[in-house]
Amino acid sequence: MKSCVITGGYNGLGLSLARKLAKAGYGVVISGRDEAKLARALEQLKGAGANATAIKVDVTKVRECKKLVDHCINTYGSLDLMVNNAGVLEDGVKPKLVDRIVDTNLKGVEYCSYYALERMKKQKEGGMLVNISSTSGVNIKANAAGEAIYASSKFGVTAYSGYLFKEHRDSKIRVLCFCPGGTKTDLFRNDPSRLLPDFMDPDAAAGVLARQIIEGQTGLMVLERKGLLKHDREFSPSWNWATEQTINFSEFK
Repeated sequence: MKSCVITGGYNGLGLSLARKLAKAGYGVVISGRDEAKLARALEQLKGAGANATAIKVDVTKVRECKKLVDHCINTYGSLDLMVNNAGVLEDGVKPKLVDRIVDTNLKGVEYCSYYALERMKKQKEGGMLVNISSTSGVNIKANAAGEAIYASSKFGVTAYSGYLFKEHRDSKIRVLCFCPGGTKTDLFRNDPSRLLPDFMDPDAAAGVLARQIIEGQTGLMVLERKGLLKHDREFSPSWNWATEQTINFSEFK
């Protein structure tokens, strides 16, 4: 059985992805900071027949990221897939927001990736690293100055993933950076006015990502909320997309 870890796995895109990967035969570890939400998510997963476990983890703390990877290995014997999904979204550019956003969105990805890759390099079959960025991590939007800190953290995730992709492209480690557009998740609970009608269903977005994971796709992938999937298998810094595909989200719910 292949195993996977999904940070921020108790709601939204993370929980939807956990369900789909469990159906595909993965043993799933979900993590997050809220024990009550973790317990409810785990109950849902197990109720649907998933082989799953949950662990409370704060990805802004290095030791807890190592604990998360160790938990997966102790539970399933390996770590085949690491999905760095945990993230926060807050509007504003005040200095007090920098640590809160960057520590979770960027440092958490880097901490978890380090320990996941350390393990995968030792495994005969290697492994796959999936980092969740955002369309805000590949495109500077007009009239969105309030997103500057959030966007800079996501640009960081994209850049970090690109360097890992280049470093490991000829090895048994596979790296995918997934950049979804606006999605109907709890990230917008503090400001529901930003939740636009055409935002994606997280279950549909997770379905698209799950297919890419199962097919072993790597590189840089951007999923726009109107259903355009752009994929650059070479992770080109010039964003010259190798392929574009129109997605029918109803296929993935």
